[in-house]
Amino acid sequence: MPPLSPPPRNGIALFALLLAVGVLIFPGFFTLPPVDRDEARFAQASAQMIASGDLIDLRIQDRPRYEKPVGIYWLQTAVVSLLDAPDKIWAYRVVSALSALAAVAMTVIIARLMLPLRTALLAGALLGASFILGAEARLAKTDAALLAFTLVPIWVLARLHLVGTVSRAQVALFWAMLAAATLIKGPLAPLLVSFIALGILAQRRNMHALSDLRPIWGLGLYALIVVPWFIAITKVSGGMFWERSLGQDMAGKIAQGMESHGAPPGSYLAAFWLTFWPGSALAIAAVAKTLGQSSKDSKSLWQQIKTFAKSPAGGFLLAWVLPYWLIFEAVATKLLHYTLPTYPAVAILIAIGLNSAQVHPLRGPGRILAVLVAFGVPLIVAAGLYFGAADLGLNLGKSWVIGLALALMGAGAMMWRVVRNQPTPLTSAALLLAGLGMAIMVFPTLAAQSSLWPSNAVAQAWQDLRAKGGPCTQAPLITTGYSETSLVFLTIGAVEFATPDRAATAIMSQECALIAVEARSHAELTAMLPLNAPKSSGNITGTNLGSGKKINLTLYTIAP
Repeated sequence: MPPLSPPPRNGIALFALLLAVGVLIFPGFFTLPPVDRDEARFAQASAQMIASGDLIDLRIQDRPRYEKPVGIYWLQTAVVSLLDAPDKIWAYRVVSALSALAAVAMTVIIARLMLPLRTALLAGALLGASFILGAEARLAKTDAALLAFTLVPIWVLARLHLVGTVSRAQVALFWAMLAAATLIKGPLAPLLVSFIALGILAQRRNMHALSDLRPIWGLGLYALIVVPWFIAITKVSGGMFWERSLGQDMAGKIAQGMESHGAPPGSYLAAFWLTFWPGSALAIAAVAKTLGQSSKDSKSLWQQIKTFAKSPAGGFLLAWVLPYWLIFEAVATKLLHYTLPTYPAVAILIAIGLNSAQVHPLRGPGRILAVLVAFGVPLIVAAGLYFGAADLGLNLGKSWVIGLALALMGAGAMMWRVVRNQPTPLTSAALLLAGLGMAIMVFPTLAAQSSLWPSNAVAQAWQDLRAKGGPCTQAPLITTGYSETSLVFLTIGAVEFATPDRAATAIMSQECALIAVEARSHAELTAMLPLNAPKSSGNITGTNLGSGKKINLTLYTIAP
């Protein structure tokens, strides 16, 4: 029975691919400040778990954090404790980076059940170079980890369906990793795995086709891993965890677009050209080649689609992608990463399309569309960065120019290989070069734009005040109207989010403190201050990434 790890020849090629993807993740990984809102919230809750030693309850300062289960916090706590860097945001991102690499590896391993090594590696490169996986690898949140853990039970299902047998260890791994994925993001992994399992049963027309998974024993193992924490958090929270996670977070996202993230059905398909770039250009090429390979007779094309859907690999991949994708298209709240668990299957489908239609040239509208996506996406992103920086009164650095050049070079090499019917390892290399260029262009550029990170400026002003020594060594930081969690993380939880009257009292107390007041609260504050009150010491302007709105913070530095 083949082990989880691939054979030696496969292993060397896979290691080279993972090394390249690791390089692709590097730009911006250490320099991006804590990103509001999700990353900062996950990191801060994990930081407080480390500080308190409480592995059950989830809190940000004294507020409960019950939107997601505990799995990601345990992972971040373990890694950050090992690295001994609880105040460094990059340490919390290590889980996501390792998960992204694991997801690429699992994609190749699953693809090897259907494809030769060279094409399976192309599928891994398609996922590893994708913009959305690169973004999630740099953020200390759940989605890269969810993907990595979910791919293990999907691999076991693929082995059972395509190879015919699974070992007891693999069955145990199926249920254990499904439980771990549940502890990371609730029912999403079981939902996706259930869709694939139902697809297998429908294709086999045999209700016992998955009996080798030993469901009675397996569900017992699943419950043994999952249930204890859910019981503990129910007791600790007095049932509030279920109200927040299911009643507010999940149900709210289904019913309406939460936090201004609503969008109509079809939004994920429209976003795909960016989120899966540069592989989205190859998606067009694969479809165009497949259509061109079939005759002009629509019956022939439809027969080809039905034949693929009825094949074991085709049915498996379509059951992986279609139901899950369509559900999230229907859900009101839309975030770019929600369809990420389907992207490994999309990558494998593209690799299959390019491999099976390799002899057919890419011509006509298909070539034009593929080239437009390959070159158009990085140019549009570059233009957005350029005009966005101009609007903020900032200048773009060298990373923008270097990244754009590499992205266009990679896109050009990628399309040259595909147009010439040569999707060889050089195509994978071109994909990764394009992805690296996009990463260099976007993430270091964003990290260098000070206006995007007002929390950094506030935290720095506070640290400068405390550095004066004397009575200011323990100066508090008080904010009104601005309460992003990135500021909690940067100040190690020391910030106080207060009402205008509390800020006014702090200003008039003449005790050393830094008070930051957002413009919408400033009029109320000034109405409370007497004429002889201390004057403001400066302003911090910028854009709040958490809300997408511009902000203006007035600082009051009280230093007797």
